[in-house]
Amino acid sequence: MFRYTCKILLIISAVVGIFGYPETDPEICLNHKDEEKVAVQDSCTHYYHCEAEIGYLIDCSDYGTFRFDAQLGQCNFADKVACTGIAHHKTAALKVPLRDQPLEVDNKVSIQAPEYDSKVCRGYHDSVTLGIKGSCTLYYVCIDNVGYLEDCALYGSSQYDPRTGQCNLKRKVMCDDSDEIVKSPFNY
Repeated sequence: MFRYTCKILLIISAVVGIFGYPETDPEICLNHKDEEKVAVQDSCTHYYHCEAEIGYLIDCSDYGTFRFDAQLGQCNFADKVACTGIAHHKTAALKVPLRDQPLEVDNKVSIQAPEYDSKVCRGYHDSVTLGIKGSCTLYYVCIDNVGYLEDCALYGSSQYDPRTGQCNLKRKVMCDDSDEIVKSPFNY
């Protein structure tokens, strides 16, 4: 899901441009592996996603009031990230049509979950996270009443923690793979 999100954001950023930062940087990722993230200097919300030695600009504020968390290597809630740079926040979230596809969970279970769901987040505030039934790693982030699918498994052996509304170390999360969609109590 993250790759699809990155590619969609790359296409949009190439068309409209983002805050004067170059959309791609052919040099920033020369000494980094694929999938590594490199923070943009003096920005709280931007980073380069490295793929094939090219850095593709990603803006965490496309998801709402998020900032880039260099320690975790992912976008995180603004109040969880210390930053002295410039925090850019967009007023509208990226919206793309629903697309259903089977997703691999822990390389053994395949579940149906849309990457973008316009129904699951109705009535919830921005930044609320919702765990997905049958998965310990998949969850939705609600932005402008649209649920954006995220997968904690992309960040190592992490699982979705409904107590915090974020990915957490597997050993710190109790998950039985059968929970209903659960709203995180910390993100109202």
